[in-house]
Amino acid sequence: MLSILAGYAEEESRSISENAKWAIQKKFERGEQWHVVAYGYKWDGKTFVINEDEAVAIRKIYDDFLNDIPMRQTSKWLKAHGHSCSMYFIRYVLNNPVYTGQVILQRYITENHRTHKPILNTGQLPRYIIDDNHAAIIDKETFDKVQEKIKANYDFNPAAHRMVKPSCFSAKIICGNCGANYVKGMTRTNRHDGLVEHWYCYGKIRRRNCKAKNIRGDRLRRACCEVLGLEEFDEEIFGKTIDKILVTDKLEIHFYDGTVKSVQIQFFKVGQGKYTDPHKKPFGYQWSNEKGYVIVPKEAEAVQLIFQYYMEGKQITDISKELESKGYGSIRGKVSRKLVAYVLDSDFYLGTRRIKAQFSESGKEKVIENDHEPLVSREMFEAVQKRRDSECRRWKGRERNAKCDGNTRQPE
Repeated sequence: MLSILAGYAEEESRSISENAKWAIQKKFERGEQWHVVAYGYKWDGKTFVINEDEAVAIRKIYDDFLNDIPMRQTSKWLKAHGHSCSMYFIRYVLNNPVYTGQVILQRYITENHRTHKPILNTGQLPRYIIDDNHAAIIDKETFDKVQEKIKANYDFNPAAHRMVKPSCFSAKIICGNCGANYVKGMTRTNRHDGLVEHWYCYGKIRRRNCKAKNIRGDRLRRACCEVLGLEEFDEEIFGKTIDKILVTDKLEIHFYDGTVKSVQIQFFKVGQGKYTDPHKKPFGYQWSNEKGYVIVPKEAEAVQLIFQYYMEGKQITDISKELESKGYGSIRGKVSRKLVAYVLDSDFYLGTRRIKAQFSESGKEKVIENDHEPLVSREMFEAVQKRRDSECRRWKGRERNAKCDGNTRQPE
């Protein structure tokens, strides 16, 4: 008896659902729009009217997307100004033609009378399009540019499948240990190079179930250039040629045509530069494997001003403040008293390089003259050392070092 009653109830539910669908479809056929108001509009009883307080957010989303401003930055702006700010909302706005004045009726349909789940209408039922139905917030030309850009971003790396243009490596680097994808991150590997691109196994940094090694972005690009026979890395060629990269103790690069090539790569290890790299990275220079020590113009200016100010009689603290007021800085921020003292004492700025005993073949410290382009003359350097010696002797028994110079009270 219960089964019979349940059958009658389900059939009645289906009948009511079919009648409701029929009524809605007839309404759409007459061109009568469904008045579910999109964000940015309000319903006046007949049609959509622009809500200027909310329309500002819609225009902001479109402008930021076309100007390549990250979605998260747009989301923060929306949140700060009291608008809806989720990633889902931003994607919904960028894909919705209602903001051009167009209405697509029966764009979504109900899956069935049991679940009542809305699904995208991909041809199951007819759709009805009404152009110039209401005032537009976004012009048609801007909307079309956004759609073209979204399509191009999807086509650039189909594996990543992102609305915003992904990296050419996204979803293509696979860990040979746990099978997870590698994800991009920016890490400060040392105090000289600043933030450097790295790729990490997702299973290592999130699930904590993998011990895969990290890969520096510049080394990954050089390895790809070696396999592709390129002098300079090209994202477009890589995206159209390479299907995936399997990471083991080397890189196995799989091409779309079925070819597989292997290439050795030096993985990044924490502390690697500190213990195995004999090349210092002093303030004013940066190291290049091809050109050696290369002058960093802005930092080099600061070095020369440090020597100049010191020769004019200024104290360490005053020099630090003067450089900070002029906008000079180091990798850690401002030009500190400790850094000023280091610059004044280092003969590296004469073009001399000292290799520590641990890196020298002879087991003793090695001095190389004229190793790189100097920033100060020898006469100025020697004059600075005389003043440094005379000042630091006044600190009774204390060595001449940065701790002495870091004190804000300098001897009279």
